[in-house]
Amino acid sequence: GGLLGAVLLYQWSVGTRRLFEPVGAMARHKLVGALAPAVLYLHASRFGYGYLALLVWAYLGTLAIGLCHRPIVRLRARTLFSMWFVLHVATSLAVLVLGGYHVVIALAYV
Repeated sequence: GGLLGAVLLYQWSVGTRRLFEPVGAMARHKLVGALAPAVLYLHASRFGYGYLALLVWAYLGTLAIGLCHRPIVRLRARTLFSMWFVLHVATSLAVLVLGGYHVVIALAYV
């Protein structure tokens, strides 16, 4: 759980890292994002039900949306890119909120 949380926080810090290293930060963000399903599998091999299923689908949906970056950039459509970016950040925020809720619930049962 700690490793998965660290990966999520690392991915969320891309905005700050881009200030100091614009190209390298995005390359690492994409690499870690591509490896994210493996980290999720190490944490839980089953999706669960209820909000846990929603959390996993939001997590995998964010990854799928992220994979659409290169085709959208190739189209050179600024409006489409803006919509993609908002959707990617919104699903990422949903993962962060649901993940925080999951941590609270998990710690409540310890």
